[in-house]
Amino acid sequence: MTIRSVFSTCFILSTAVLAAEEATPGHSYHGESFNEGPRQQAYLMDTTGDISFPVSTKNEKAQAFFNQGVGQLHGFWYFEAERSFRQVLHLDPTCQMAYWGLAMSNVNNGKRAKEFMKEVEEALESEKLTERERLYLKSLHRFYHGGEKDAKKRHRELVRDYEDIALRFSEDIEARALAAQQIWYNGRKGLPVSSHLSVDAMIQQVLDAKPMHPVHHYKIHLWDNERVKQALPSAARCGQSAPGIAHMWHMPGHTYSKTHRYEDAVYQQSASGRVDHAHMMRDHVMPHKIHNYAHNNGWCAENLGFLGRIDEAISLAVNLIELPRPAKFKKLGETEYYDAGGTPFREGRKRLWALLNDYALWDELLRLSETSVLAATDDPLMQANRYRYRGMAYFYKGELDQGRGEIAALEEFLSGYETQRDEAGEAAQTKAEEKQKDEEDEKKRDEAIKKAEKGARKPYDSIVKACQSYKGHLEAHLAVLTERPKVAREKLDKAKGLLAIDKARLHMELANWEKAAEILKREVDGKRNPVVMKSNYIRTLKQLGEKDTVKREMESLRKLAATADVESPPMVALSEIAKELEFPEDWRLAQDEQDDLIDRPDLDDLGPFRWSPSAAPEWQFSQANGEVIDSTKFSNKPVLVIYYLGRGCSHCMEQLNAFAPEADKYREAGIEIVAVSTDTVEGLAKTFQQGEGENPFPFPLVSDAENAGFKAFRAYDEFEDQALHGTFLVDGTGKIRWQDVSYEPFMHASWLLEESERLLATDAVIESLVATK
Repeated sequence: MTIRSVFSTCFILSTAVLAAEEATPGHSYHGESFNEGPRQQAYLMDTTGDISFPVSTKNEKAQAFFNQGVGQLHGFWYFEAERSFRQVLHLDPTCQMAYWGLAMSNVNNGKRAKEFMKEVEEALESEKLTERERLYLKSLHRFYHGGEKDAKKRHRELVRDYEDIALRFSEDIEARALAAQQIWYNGRKGLPVSSHLSVDAMIQQVLDAKPMHPVHHYKIHLWDNERVKQALPSAARCGQSAPGIAHMWHMPGHTYSKTHRYEDAVYQQSASGRVDHAHMMRDHVMPHKIHNYAHNNGWCAENLGFLGRIDEAISLAVNLIELPRPAKFKKLGETEYYDAGGTPFREGRKRLWALLNDYALWDELLRLSETSVLAATDDPLMQANRYRYRGMAYFYKGELDQGRGEIAALEEFLSGYETQRDEAGEAAQTKAEEKQKDEEDEKKRDEAIKKAEKGARKPYDSIVKACQSYKGHLEAHLAVLTERPKVAREKLDKAKGLLAIDKARLHMELANWEKAAEILKREVDGKRNPVVMKSNYIRTLKQLGEKDTVKREMESLRKLAATADVESPPMVALSEIAKELEFPEDWRLAQDEQDDLIDRPDLDDLGPFRWSPSAAPEWQFSQANGEVIDSTKFSNKPVLVIYYLGRGCSHCMEQLNAFAPEADKYREAGIEIVAVSTDTVEGLAKTFQQGEGENPFPFPLVSDAENAGFKAFRAYDEFEDQALHGTFLVDGTGKIRWQDVSYEPFMHASWLLEESERLLATDAVIESLVATK
């Protein structure tokens, strides 16, 4: 079946008829490409930019959704852009330009984009298209189906095509915006921008026509790694140009961070996070589904730390850690472990360790490391990092035995991975020797064997290297506390990769004030982590007797620390110096107002600072015996609700059989399980025939033949009018803490139990953090 049939005029009728006959339950009726795309219909947001991109349709709503989709493209909100363009075809199946939009939405998935553009081949010469539309369609079709194998040539031609459209249709400012974006994007494909000023001039043509066009986004990208200050005018306007797109608020954070305007960067990053939070909570989207979310909020936490706003920084980092995680795993040898790469969980832990260390919050670091927030993990690199920070905290506190314990644990951990690495290399070498035994060319044989051995060892190399580095850090700490100064300095100098703040602190511990001042001055001059670095720098200057410099740096810090938490260790450490300089008790000074900003919305109007789970819909369903179960039965206790697609779905039966052996463990953890089926009550009875008339599963099965629950929980394809697989953890307060909605049933029952316990245990930690503030 072709994609075109998806959007025939009898869309809903055809999908309903073909569903049972041709598609695996939960899979799209129209091919695998649609499995991973949006499954719920779009709605008009009115916050995605002032876009006018006329296309051939008589349906006003279809045109509005097309404009919305283009705005979402400009904001790199590709998943929602695809949803908007699919809505266009749902409203007007004859709108060929919607296929262009679908392909553009899959710039990072060339296979899907290629399939979408194949669908317009027969229409390229259609008289129903305007000449402008034909140029857009032919251009993108040629890009994916033109036969040119040289990727650089294809990307160059795409720019030229946009320029051609812009020259032929001078009123089409979108062609100029797309050309500017493509030129920047081509730079990532090995085609450097030859003239930034020329591209900037093209962007300005768009802004001359529409001063608040979302093309501001491209101007920031254009100058981001060049003369970043050139983007300041667009940084002030980017978010406001498309306020419903989080990434449009995020990008100015690049500009302001790189120009060391951390207050402005935090505003932008907070705005981005809040817009994301509002979207996630409104539309029941899990945080890990949002592109760039972890990156934005992690960077925001770092910048909050730079400003001395440590309470907010810690709160945001912890929020990242407590978020529900996607189920993805990685194998190392025969061992499978949770793959945290790219998740808010990893980003939050990385930022939280650094914040607690920077601010010398050793007691809090050690306390949190005994909770679900910074607990031990099976990810080797994350666990090695945990040994490092815990060991440093103990040494900073002067608790040598506990610090030595962390070194010993790290050494054992390192030894284990060195052994695994060596064994993997030896096994690969033996296998390669056998494979190459008939190779007469000795050089080729040796190279092949060496390559095989190196490849087998490679996955372990980064772990071993990190462990060795962290071990050196901890040994340097121990030496400073126990060895003669000369020996300690030697070990300190040998410790590779030691963070600047820790290296400076250890030199301060050795009373090597000159060296500490040298290290800290580099950081201060680079305007990195200004509150922490400058605070420590000032203390070293005092020890060196440089009174004038102390006063000058304190005066500078007064504005840098304008919003810093006055009770944080770096600020408290300067209280005596502030008294000597006859500063007031609160010696902070307000920062000067910037004159290049435009009106900004109040952050609270954009969304909440932290993500919170959405309320689960109430439900009431019948069992096979007619007994009714509803959501109130699980008030004040968590429940796992599994939406499955009936006894006719073999994958669903596999899912229930995967969860059945874990049901007692879930119950011991205080979590009940309920499975909701698309079957009728009579259909449930047929499932029970497998269990001699009794429910064959250790949890209740209930009927939702009308799909009311599926729709309420959004486990439903609104385009194709069919139920989807859904698994939901609902906590005792009725909030959805974790969910998976997919074309395939969720199968990782034992991992989800661990994840559920982690999420529910984190609640108590969050409450304790709030109580201590």
